[in-house]
Amino acid sequence: DLAMSERVGYIELRDALRNPDMLRGPAVVIRRLVWEGRVTALGSAPKEGKSTLLGQAVAAMVRGDNFLGEPLQRGTVVWLALDEHVDDLVARLDGFGAMDGVTIFTQRPEIDELEETIVAKKAKVLVIDTLTEFVGGIVEDGNASTQWQPVLSKIRGMAQRTGCGVVLCDHTGKQN
Repeated sequence: DLAMSERVGYIELRDALRNPDMLRGPAVVIRRLVWEGRVTALGSAPKEGKSTLLGQAVAAMVRGDNFLGEPLQRGTVVWLALDEHVDDLVARLDGFGAMDGVTIFTQRPEIDELEETIVAKKAKVLVIDTLTEFVGGIVEDGNASTQWQPVLSKIRGMAQRTGCGVVLCDHTGKQN
């Protein structure tokens, strides 16, 4: 029985293969970027267009429009604007035609507050811009996987519980 084995922390492949939902794959929220209940990392050097790309995608989604030639189902978004001035994000979203459907945090919320907001707003996408700002004061050594694991585990758990697709935006380079 699949449900019984999950309670003890494992499943048998033969049981899982009988569950068609496990073979279907996650629902696409924004093709090439966001999947329901999954976490995606988007990284590049600073000022190479991560926030612009996500801004275009989010604006198209809240309008129920096309993005990169693909139709998007209309949905709401929670955006953590931790790395840039909120005015810049608002101007970007306005420039791409978004008028509503985006809840913007300008300070890092606790995970439970973030999850409550996702549920209350029925958000399909969470953008964390940037991951480095989100973990500030929590992860002291960016190269210490033992410091990252608890944070990433909480984010992944939140995505799985809510079905919200999460995009972790961050800068890449020699430092991180």
